[in-house]
Parts: sequence; C-alpha cells; structure tokens
Amino acid sequence: MEIERRHAPVPGELLEYLKANPTAAQQAADGGVHVHVHHHYAAPEPAVPAGAIVHQGPEKTVAEKVIPWLWVALLSCVVLTLCALVFAMVAVVAVAVLAAVIVLGLVVAHVINSHAGAAEAKAKAAEALNKGKHKRR
Repeated sequence: MEIERRHAPVPGELLEYLKANPTAAQQAADGGVHVHVHHHYAAPEPAVPAGAIVHQGPEKTVAEKVIPWLWVALLSCVVLTLCALVFAMVAVVAVAVLAAVIVLGLVVAHVINSHAGAAEAKAKAAEALNKGKHKRR
C-alpha cells in the first residue's frame, strides 16, 4: 500500500502499522471500488464578524500611517490661517467704525458746547440790554 505524502511526513510507526494492518477495499453500491480520502487541514480561523474591517496585504509603514495625519494638520493650518485673516479684517473694520463713532461724538460735543457758549453769550447780551448797561454809540 502506497501512502501519499502531501503536507507533512508520516511517522515511521504509522507506516509500520498501516503495512501490518491493511484495509480492504470497500465495494460501492454500483459495483465499483469505494475509495475514502481523508484530509487533515489546519483548524479554521474564527469567523470575522459582519462589518469588521479586514486588512489584507503587508502592514503599512510608518510613513504610510503618518502622511494622512500630516495632510489633516496642513488643512487645519490653512483653515485656521483663513479664520485669522477674516478675524483681522473684521477687527480693522470694527476699529475704523469705533474711531468714526468717537470722532463723530467729539464733533457733536464740540457743536453742543459751542452752541451752549453762544447761547450763554447771547443771554448775557440780552440781559445787559434789558438793564441798560449797554453803551450805545
């Protein structure tokens, strides 16, 4: 009896046992010879749960792992720079508006103060005319 060796060598003890105890060929139902082939395979790996991420191929290098994060960092720097630029523009406009409001307030205060001084001078002049202390020429 010839033993086929495909995967692993067969121990000598097993060869001796098989030679000493040959099995008779079994007759099949249709009159032919029934041959039983028995294979031993490695234990199956546990099933992968549905939806699990399965990585195939070689493991990624450090550069392949880091480069996507560097792109994210670059994009975030660009976004933050644009935000800072917009904030600076808004700040300049806000300072200009506040300066205009301050100047307008000072002009209004000056006009009111001038008007109050003029009104006070006019009132004194009218009072002087009424009392007759005003000299006429």
